[in-house]
Amino acid sequence: MRLHQALLTSALFALPAQAQDEIPLSRPSLEAALPEDVRLLLASATSAQSLFPVNGSEPFAGTVLKADVISFSTGSELVLQNSTAPFIIIAARDVKFPDSESSYRVRFVDAPAADGVDGPDGSVGSNGQGEENFTGRSGAAGATGQSGGAGVARALPHVYLIVDHFSIGNNAKPRLINLSLKLRGVTGGDGGRGGAGGDGGDGAQGHKGSDGLFDCKHGGGDGGRGGDGGIGGAGGEGGKGGDGASLSFVSTPLGVSQFGYASILNQGGTGGGGGIGGRAGRPGYGGPGGHGSIHCGGGHGGGAGTRPISGAAATDGPRGQKGTVELISVPTVPVT
Repeated sequence: MRLHQALLTSALFALPAQAQDEIPLSRPSLEAALPEDVRLLLASATSAQSLFPVNGSEPFAGTVLKADVISFSTGSELVLQNSTAPFIIIAARDVKFPDSESSYRVRFVDAPAADGVDGPDGSVGSNGQGEENFTGRSGAAGATGQSGGAGVARALPHVYLIVDHFSIGNNAKPRLINLSLKLRGVTGGDGGRGGAGGDGGDGAQGHKGSDGLFDCKHGGGDGGRGGDGGIGGAGGEGGKGGDGASLSFVSTPLGVSQFGYASILNQGGTGGGGGIGGRAGRPGYGGPGGHGSIHCGGGHGGGAGTRPISGAAATDGPRGQKGTVELISVPTVPVT
């Protein structure tokens, strides 16, 4: 059931947005367009390198990528590997593509959220020891299994793409670019399995029959009852799907116009699956009846304990929220 829901939900939410759907904001300068912490980090980063080539699936593990030219080879992608920082900054004077027919991508590395831990199993009930009033003592009940841990939710950094303009081959002012930014939220971790309930302890044997001189003083005692099995632990809740990464694109009026048909996929991630409940513990066996004697009959075997319910399965985590997109137009984009 969950698989069918996930496929349907993915189909409904997988349609990319286009940058042209957003209304650009206007700011007097690059400094005025950026939050203070982003501005300070960009200013403190090392000087821009002259060229950052993107070949195949090009990894970038840092927080600030600053270059005069970021040059994509045919069909290549820039893979952002730092998914724990509060934000990622990509700043360049020129982002260059060799042609307009191939697809080019910027995306985060695939790093799934952690699943919840499985719950520990309940301890086994102790066996009955000895007897009371000739009847064997009952076995102890198994302990309840512990609940599974909840799946983890993981957020993606805010992405700041700061570009003066885009170029295709020798064309420094192309009207359109074939760029997609795949910033979809991370799927939540699955909930852990509930711990199994502990098995019930076995009942003790009843007391042996006791003879008098010519008759029975006391028949064999009944066996003790088996202990109940422990209830299975509940499954852990599925982790919330991560929110799609938010994107701030800052550029000149030319760059904003060129970015208009870029594809942006920043829907929220799917929630993790709920953990299954732990199995119920096995009930303990009843103890055997006490043996008979010359004049006395033996006792009856004790009843078995009961098997309780398995632990409850948990619910799937909710889908994450779609990230935000803002386009900001500034007169110039100095990248030094």
